[in-house]
Amino acid sequence: MHLSTVFKFTSTLLATQAQAYLHSGFAFKPSTVGLQRAQLVRSMLHVILCLLISELLDAKIDPLPLPFNFNTSNSEIAHASNSWWISSFVHGDNNHQYMILSHVLATGAYSIYRGSIYDITEPDFVQFTTTTTDSGLLDNSQNGGFNITTNDFFFGSSLPGNATEQLRTASTNSDVQFDITFDLSAPVIFNTGNGGLFQFGIDQTGEWSMPAGSTTGSLVHKGKTISIDTDHSFTWYDRQWNIGAPASLNWTWFQLHVSSHHLESPRLLSIWSYDSNDVGHRQWATTQSTPGVSNVMPVKAYEPFGPNWVSPNSNNTYSQSWEIVLQDNTRLTVKSTHEDQELRSDTFVTYEGFVTVTGVGPNGEPVSGYGLVEIQPPI
Repeated sequence: MHLSTVFKFTSTLLATQAQAYLHSGFAFKPSTVGLQRAQLVRSMLHVILCLLISELLDAKIDPLPLPFNFNTSNSEIAHASNSWWISSFVHGDNNHQYMILSHVLATGAYSIYRGSIYDITEPDFVQFTTTTTDSGLLDNSQNGGFNITTNDFFFGSSLPGNATEQLRTASTNSDVQFDITFDLSAPVIFNTGNGGLFQFGIDQTGEWSMPAGSTTGSLVHKGKTISIDTDHSFTWYDRQWNIGAPASLNWTWFQLHVSSHHLESPRLLSIWSYDSNDVGHRQWATTQSTPGVSNVMPVKAYEPFGPNWVSPNSNNTYSQSWEIVLQDNTRLTVKSTHEDQELRSDTFVTYEGFVTVTGVGPNGEPVSGYGLVEIQPPI
């Protein structure tokens, strides 16, 4: 049976489950397992408990032979392009769910900062992208520091002297306003395994992700200030740097949160597919089913299908649906829920779209979920 036939059957079988997700909302739940044991200490009442269980919660990062200093990795990496990125999946006090994106990319020649808000409940999308050549933008993000500030944007640490415990990002741009603080309260995913280092075209990149941090704050949408329900919201934080600016390269990246009745917590997937004029095509997944335990595997099949969307602003063409098969026989159908989720400026354009997921897990069990797709046109 052809792969597309298998997926058509599976998609039909699980369509009711997917519609149930869309009508009932998504289960956004932060992780409190802890990036490091110190991050579980939120008041003096917790100190004794944390001391008693410190051996069980000992840092999941400290024992690893990382090729970089994790505690200073939120600072600018020298001789590299640097990226700091979040997607926050939040439940508002107006009973709407939103995906909020905030991103800074510094290439050396120029930098961009940008943000977007997507209303999942009643689809609506707003965005902005600002390009700057300010040579001092990263002056306060050196030697363990992390503070990127402009006249209408902030991304950095909210705790002096500590850039890996609690972060904040805020925008007062006329089109997109939010103020989000999140804890690095979930075990890190090191993409492709220990250290998160992998070949990205002809260059080497490093990427680590904190997938489900506890989140507080607010956003403004359609003129109304909306408070975030912390118990039903979380932030995925992605830190990446590339030795050199990516060139002759295009990619699609998925961040997926997949649930089934077999799993106590969602299975987390970071899936990459890229094409490079220099090294050809690469596709792989880094997954985490047990907090702090990651698996790396090839993507056996990756097939966009169905109608594309052509942006009237950039004229770029973006796939809207994908069929993905992992090495462990996980089979997923991923679909964007809204065509126009493009962040754009004259210098930098990407698609950052909310997606839904249906399919089967490695043991044939039905799975469903949500996430984000990032599509970078050729650069």
